[in-house]
Amino acid sequence: MIVPAAFRKEMGLAKGDAVIMEMHGDELRVRPAKSALKRLREKLREAAPQGVSVVDELIAERRRTDRAWANLSIDVTIQVVR
Repeated sequence: MIVPAAFRKEMGLAKGDAVIMEMHGDELRVRPAKSALKRLREKLREAAPQGVSVVDELIAERRRTDRAWANLSIDVTIQVVR
């Protein structure tokens, strides 16, 4: 699909930029992927508790999970059949 230069300029698109295409009824809507990502980040920021780093929370959860797996004792019996 070729997007006219004036449209690309207005949308802030450069050669090779990713776009998102969506069908809305009989219309095809095209938007820069970076704008969709920006909108998603804003929505996530609104949903995150104030003063809490979601990244820090995810890292802490991962460390708790890793410790739980490290402390898990599993007996495994391997039987070789010839």
